[in-house]
Amino acid sequence: MTNHPHDHASTGQVEYRCERTIDINATPEQIWDAITTANGIAAWMVPATIDPRTGGDIAFQLGDDLWSTGTITAFDSPHRFAYEEPDWPLLAGQDPAGVTPMATEFLIEAVSGGSTILRVVTSAFGTGADWENEFFTDMTGSWLALFDNLRLYVTHFNGQPVTIAKITIDSAALDADTLRANIRHGLAISAVGQHIDVPSGTAIVERVDNGPLLLRLDTTPILIEIEAWNGDTTVQCELTARCFNDADSFPQNAWTNWLAAAIDIDPHGGRGAVS
Repeated sequence: MTNHPHDHASTGQVEYRCERTIDINATPEQIWDAITTANGIAAWMVPATIDPRTGGDIAFQLGDDLWSTGTITAFDSPHRFAYEEPDWPLLAGQDPAGVTPMATEFLIEAVSGGSTILRVVTSAFGTGADWENEFFTDMTGSWLALFDNLRLYVTHFNGQPVTIAKITIDSAALDADTLRANIRHGLAISAVGQHIDVPSGTAIVERVDNGPLLLRLDTTPILIEIEAWNGDTTVQCELTARCFNDADSFPQNAWTNWLAAAIDIDPHGGRGAVS
């Protein structure tokens, strides 16, 4: 993936561009459904709404009350899908003045052997402000984790309906990096491919670095992501469960206690918050 800001002297703007290419063992049609349907997008990225046509609306839920909205600019099944998000600076608490809409393009190409190459390019023109560089740097890194999720979805759960459950716990850790290290230590996680005990049996560690900790349950169709971040007043840990079955089968209390034990706090002792 690349993330290169370029000065455009003639316009006084700076171009931001990030690109990511991945080879997935799936058909172009399977990839198309995963990136252009509400269920597919939720299965590997975030909850979304979509009017699947050129000129249609698309929206991504990035938080409880935080949405990024846009317009679909290309819908050529199963080859090219693109959209623009005009108000992306608002996601960073910034004024949209002086920047162009953020354009994202997905290009799908079948290759020999039954796999598919997916290339994603995201770009925008801005003013060269520090927050713009930080925004695109963070977004560039986030695609690494998102493509892990996409690969696992089309490989193991393709087309299955998804329901998302979340658990959030406040931590006494000093910062998010410390909390991430505590979680790995508490769960005795050392490498991708490792099997660990979880409330629903055992899980395979699918990602350790370059994004949230990612687990795939052995016997239940569920993907688990565990991330930590620095909140306004606390350090928080969030577990996201993507359930490719009945969401009622996800034992939320058991997972809350399991996660709290991993970071060594009592979820019912005043420092834990579950949502």
